[in-house]
Amino acid sequence: MDDLYAIVGVNRNDPPDAIDKKIKQELRTWQKRTNSPDLTKRQEAEKRVELLTQAREILMDPAKRAAYTQRLDAWLASGAAQQQPQMTAAGGNWLEQARTYLGRGDYNSVVYAAREARNTLGASAEVWSLLARGNAGLGNLRDALYEAQQAATLDPGNPEHRFDLASIYEDLEQWDQALATYQQVSQLTGGSEEADLGMASVYSATGRFDQAIPVLERVHQHGSDKQMAAYYLSDVLLAHAEAIPAAQNGDSYSITSYDEILRINEIIARVKTLSDHPDIVQQVVKLETYLAQMEVKTLFGTTGWRMTKMVIIWSVIALVIFGIGSSGGAAMGMLFLLIGVGVLIGRIALAMRKYYLPQWQINAYIHHREMAQNQYNYTNYGR
Repeated sequence: MDDLYAIVGVNRNDPPDAIDKKIKQELRTWQKRTNSPDLTKRQEAEKRVELLTQAREILMDPAKRAAYTQRLDAWLASGAAQQQPQMTAAGGNWLEQARTYLGRGDYNSVVYAAREARNTLGASAEVWSLLARGNAGLGNLRDALYEAQQAATLDPGNPEHRFDLASIYEDLEQWDQALATYQQVSQLTGGSEEADLGMASVYSATGRFDQAIPVLERVHQHGSDKQMAAYYLSDVLLAHAEAIPAAQNGDSYSITSYDEILRINEIIARVKTLSDHPDIVQQVVKLETYLAQMEVKTLFGTTGWRMTKMVIIWSVIALVIFGIGSSGGAAMGMLFLLIGVGVLIGRIALAMRKYYLPQWQINAYIHHREMAQNQYNYTNYGR
């Protein structure tokens, strides 16, 4: 039985939004490997994408998730997950066995077979590479890092070993090492799409969209898989769009200017021409819905009762003006009535302009107030 929580890299009690975000992140990582020239890597990536798709179907549905978790608990309680795989390699060919299990995504068996290969054949670069990929699949990233480093050291001219090492650095969020190693892969291969996608992924993860986007534009224009390149380019463009708002707070943000709305809409328009992938379409719809909400005007800075009271007061003033004018005759009364109504309408218009604001403007006011309060606290209390 597959532990989908472990495969995705989330905890049992994580909310759906966090799980969905992690699944998308993992899909981005593995989809770029489905075009690898290495057959075992391609098979491994295809299997991983299949499992991630299954995880999305099960873990994002409350009823399916509850039933699956119950079955998983029973499986783990039985001790089946701890059992070592029982196998023998025909003719002692443990390397071939490890490659086969890697293509199936059976990482426990990969590690077992690779260890047997190390015991019988010695610690070659390929053995270390298989161990690294097996442990990376199991989430044992520290072990995988050491093993991938050994493989790259023993066979420094092999770009596949370097790519594995770069991917593990990326999984560990060791961004500088990941970028440097992807650049080494690019040098060894004369500029591969995999290396470009890896570099763009690091640039994007570290907020360097001005460097990620040109790389992905190049892959989209000249790469062999334009559909995949369009997906990655669209995904990074949308991430760039969500980094535009000045008011950022962790994973959330607030629009605080109309210029931000215009800039994000420009990016959305470009994304719509690139990809119709369901994930991209879903992100676009979500972002467009949020931008529309930012332009909706609501009452802010006062209350409905205060607005009603103001209308009553200025209506009385208009009537008083009319009363004063009516003492001078009908014509004079009509003139003063128009003046009174004009004053009332003008005062209401001023109030509407002052208190009925688009949500982005309300956000700006709140953000500036919070910034001022934080500055005051820091100046006066050192916090």
